[in-house]
Formats: sequence, C-alpha cells, structure tokens
Amino acid sequence: MKNRRHKEGFTLIELLVVIGVISVLAAIIFPVFATVRARGRQTVCLSNMRQIGMAIALYADDSDDLYPSAADPSDLDTPIWSTTPYAAQVKTLPLLQVVLQPYLQSKDIWRCPADTGFDTLDMSFFQGQETPLNARPTMFQAFGTSYLYRTELALKHESITVGCTSASPPYTDYGPADVNILMDGNGGWHGTSAPLTLGLIDERSYNVLMGDGHATHCKASVLNAIWAQPLD
Repeated sequence: MKNRRHKEGFTLIELLVVIGVISVLAAIIFPVFATVRARGRQTVCLSNMRQIGMAIALYADDSDDLYPSAADPSDLDTPIWSTTPYAAQVKTLPLLQVVLQPYLQSKDIWRCPADTGFDTLDMSFFQGQETPLNARPTMFQAFGTSYLYRTELALKHESITVGCTSASPPYTDYGPADVNILMDGNGGWHGTSAPLTLGLIDERSYNVLMGDGHATHCKASVLNAIWAQPLD
C-alpha cells in the first residue's frame, strides 16, 4: 500500500478564501448588531420616559392636577426665553428632575443610554436659531438629565388634561395624547447627527413623552409640528 501524505495547514489561496468569507459575514452581521443595540437603547429611553410620565401624574395628583412647576437646562442655561414675558419667571424655576425626585426611585431614569452630548439645541433650528448649549461629555453628566421639558406647561399653569388646537384651519381640537411633554435633548441620539439643514433635518429623530403618558418615536419635522400646536 502506498502511504498517503496528509496535507498540513492551508494553502495561501484557501486562507484568502476563508478571510474573504469572514469579511463578507462581518459586513452583514456587524450592522445588524449595531441596529439591535440602537433599538435596545431606544427601548430603554422610551421606558424611562414612561416612568417619568407616571411620576408627573403622581406630582399632578398632589398639585391640583397641574404640570410640574419646573424647567430644563435649555431654559436655565440659554437665552431662549429672554424676549418673552416669561424671561424673569423661568429663571426662578427648579430643574424638572429635582421637582420629581420624590416620585422616582433612581436618578438613572433621567439618563438616555444613547446620550452622547451635543453643542447646539437642534430643535431651535425650526425657530431660525442655532442656540449653543454645552452638554458635554453627555447631557446627563452635564445637567443630570438627558431630556428637555415643555416648560410652557409650567409657565402657563396647565392642567394634565390640557389639549391643543391645530395651528392651521380647520383648527381641530386635540387631547392630552397630542401634547408633547418631554423629549430627547438631541435628535442625533436615536437618529443621525445630520447637518442642520432643511433637507437633512428629518434624519434626526426623537423619543417623546405625550400628555396621556405614552412615549413614542418621531422625526424632527413631526415633533416640530406637534410643538407648534397651540395649547388650549
């Protein structure tokens, strides 16, 4: 019988084929992993908002059904209210997370896991502004929260039953489910950090807490349209 000589190891061509297959698989799998991780962070953020919504409801139950008399970092650390009748009042308000602290068990509820900080309030783009705010290294580390509050609710002493009216004819009335209460500090955390231009702004998107306690995810233009609806 002839002795068979067993081939040891791989030839260069076989190694290149294996490396090529691994590269193709990596190109397919890694984006899927990234998407799954991003969806996981978004789910945690939405859960945080729902818990904050429950805390707001508890606060309202103790406060004649009013929304918390509070502000967020954009109110206290930028001049966005400086040309309004509320300029002096808003600077006296405590931060929302401080007001709601008795109703929440953990301060981490205020941290969006996708929070990477920012330098500009991107939603101010819709008002023709690019308002700077140093939220570094993350907004949570800088201010103790990753979220912005619709402070107008506090300044106007609105009830949790407040609704809104469409900004254009036929001026339809809506309920609390259509009023935004809280939102991500930046639309790049659960979207992309696209440049602030009209053509790319909808690449940014936000998790948003609504007045009936449900949290949702929407594009920047949708959030702006919700925000533009006057409160009843």
